[in-house]
Amino acid sequence: MALHVCSLCVWRNRNHQYRCFEYGESTLKFENGHVWTFPNLILHYIQDHKWLPPEDFVNDVMKNNLSFFHIRDQERVHNRIGYLTEVDLETSDIPEGFVDKLKNLIEQSNQFVEVLKYYGPGDK
Repeated sequence: MALHVCSLCVWRNRNHQYRCFEYGESTLKFENGHVWTFPNLILHYIQDHKWLPPEDFVNDVMKNNLSFFHIRDQERVHNRIGYLTEVDLETSDIPEGFVDKLKNLIEQSNQFVEVLKYYGPGDK
């Protein structure tokens, strides 16, 4: 997984709630069938830069439960968000509780992925 560095913070020395760099990405699949893939830096973009994700993503996070069924490759690519540059950073008010709810969903999803993780010979 590649390192994502916030292009908005590289030349700005600011104190933020979330780190301005993060490894990897997460994928959330909801019971309504929507699948979203995004860099783990997304919490920084939302909380620290007030980036407002697409409305469908916000609605899924606020109103839907995760689905832990297998995610097919074509679903993973379908809704990619949060790979930002300064020119496409659209800001707005974030719904109350959105960041905490998203953080919780990411943690739930990551715990599930750990359960299914394959360990080869010699891996722990």
